[in-house]
Amino acid sequence: MKRILTYTLTFILLLSCTKEVQESVSLSLYISGKDLTKVGLDASLRTYWSQGDEATVFYRSPSASKWYYDGTDGAYSGILKYSGTPMKESEAAIYAVCPANGTATLSGTVISLDLPTEQILGGSRNMVPMLVAGTSGSDLVFDYATALVGFSLEGYGQVKDIVLKGNEGEALCGAATIDMSQSAPHVVLDSEATGTEIRLKAEGDACLADVAGESCDFYISLPPMTLKDGFTIQVNYMRGASQLIKYTGSVKLNAGELLMVGTIRTDDEFILEVDFNQGYGYGKSNVSGALSDFKTDYGVTLPTSSGTSSAVYDMNISGQTYRFELGYCNGVSPVGYFYLTASDTLEPSLAISTNGWYMKLPKVENHVLTGFSNVAGRTITSASSTEYFITTDVSVSRADARNKCVSGKLMAPQEIGQEYRAYITEPSEDKEYYLNLYAGGWLYIQNLKLYYRRIR
Repeated sequence: MKRILTYTLTFILLLSCTKEVQESVSLSLYISGKDLTKVGLDASLRTYWSQGDEATVFYRSPSASKWYYDGTDGAYSGILKYSGTPMKESEAAIYAVCPANGTATLSGTVISLDLPTEQILGGSRNMVPMLVAGTSGSDLVFDYATALVGFSLEGYGQVKDIVLKGNEGEALCGAATIDMSQSAPHVVLDSEATGTEIRLKAEGDACLADVAGESCDFYISLPPMTLKDGFTIQVNYMRGASQLIKYTGSVKLNAGELLMVGTIRTDDEFILEVDFNQGYGYGKSNVSGALSDFKTDYGVTLPTSSGTSSAVYDMNISGQTYRFELGYCNGVSPVGYFYLTASDTLEPSLAISTNGWYMKLPKVENHVLTGFSNVAGRTITSASSTEYFITTDVSVSRADARNKCVSGKLMAPQEIGQEYRAYITEPSEDKEYYLNLYAGGWLYIQNLKLYYRRIR
């Protein structure tokens, strides 16, 4: 549902410099009547101000000065203060940019500035739009100089930061101008602008938000422009995982307007789980019974205590068929083995000879693989020589596979039942991923989980 907002916020700016300069200026913040779904921070869809908010003001002069909001947190009106050297008035007009921008300069009616690559959020604020104002009198009329892209995120974990990129590598930040002589001044990127991504983050290394079991709205400020093939939002979590939201199709972003992507929920991620320990310890008297359950649940029969060089298995997981492929890297090991352990002295596990073996992981339509986890099926005494990778190329040698590594080196678990995880930093729907296993010896996988994220 679209709404038209016309809220007026009144500000009194006190100029407190020296006794020679005593002047107060009444400024008004006006949110124009754009077609918006949400532009504010509170339940009434109104933009409010907080202690410490800053604005860059050209007070009847081409020289910039910084003004500070000194009112009550969450108020819609209050006081902006300037403290500094006396100002020499050489021009009639007053121009202002909020939030304050230390790179802003004024030439005639044109403000030049750099749009930052990082947008910093603090307190309860969840968006950072750019506002501009200009007047030849005593009242400034503020309006949005940028567009907003927003989305809701819920139920996943602690957010570290959020990165937005154009799908064709468009410049999104850097050198820009605002022509205040226009009826609706807005940001225009210069041709020299080179910043291709915008990062939304908290101060320092703080958590941006905790959305575990909750919902939070996020907004990213962008210059008015057209993104011919849309954009991609990557949400990075404190625990190392990433979430990818891909918005495709031509997108036109207008100053003062909000493009709401939608709600991204936990159920946008799903997990493919293969339990090679199927049924064992839950009423089954021996390993053979667990292996029978595995065949019943997954629809395939893996070898037991026998070797094979490669194989393809179409496994039934939650009513869907997913293809797994096991094989070895040519040039590393011409012969290898994998099988389900069938000895009653061992818990059922997928046993893999690790001298250059790989497991090709299923591709899922409209989803990207974001990571995997593995539970050890046996205690591994030679863990220091066992390495795991997720690669984008099986390749022909161990060295080449290392070069294609996307997850980083992982040492094998030390104890039975120990779990470890790896995450892909920049998941891709175009790539095929392989879990590569290298070492002299064996690995025993009791449980394997593959994490997938929906692409929008």
